Amino acid sequence: MSELILIENCLRLVQYKVGQNKINANPCSRTLTDSEIKDFKDAILYRYNFRLYVDGLPSAVLIRDPETGAVHKDYFTGVPIGKLINTGDVEKLRYIIYNHWNLIVKTSPIPESKNHRIVGFEVEPRSYAPGENVNLEFKQHKSLYLDDLLKLEGDKRKFDFTYSIQTVVTKETMWSNRMDHYMKFGNENIHLAAILLSLGIIVTLAVILCGIMKRGLNQDFINIAKSKLSTNKRR
Repeated sequence: MSELILIENCLRLVQYKVGQNKINANPCSRTLTDSEIKDFKDAILYRYNFRLYVDGLPSAVLIRDPETGAVHKDYFTGVPIGKLINTGDVEKLRYIIYNHWNLIVKTSPIPESKNHRIVGFEVEPRSYAPGENVNLEFKQHKSLYLDDLLKLEGDKRKFDFTYSIQTVVTKETMWSNRMDHYMKFGNENIHLAAILLSLGIIVTLAVILCGIMKRGLNQDFINIAKSKLSTNKRR
């Protein structure tokens, strides 16, 4: 899909060095056509998302409601392209595009060394309409709605893809337990669904295997009984 290529091209321009901080870095800007806006809507509707990695760590995604500012209590595993706002009318659904990523890289000092190891990677996607100020701390602001872009023409549709990076030094998370916070489960967490699916497959295969073994043993017992019966008759 064309909208995935647009974001992917912007991702290639995101740069980070350990200890670095950036606020509102602008890797690229885009002016969307009608068909690209439709593609973005489809991608949001079908919940397309990106997976980001830093030093082998997958992104732990914090989802904040772009209208109320409320943060979901659980981590998500993918960075969504946007958010679908349900107005109660299927024909009046509203689409918000996430055009800013707030990246938090957590590092832990290595004992007896000046170096640091990356022990955490969090991403919070946000949406900012053109002209809105981007802040590290969340403040109420106007989000970027695709339907609002559709009403504009030409260069007035132009908007920025931006990102901010914070490096946070922590001594609480060590290299050995850096994966622990990825185990925060919730009703919508894809890890839990994957684990339950795996357990279901294992149980199903175990039942099938037991049935095959039982059938084979029963057949062996029948053959043994027939063999003994045939031997007794000969005597």
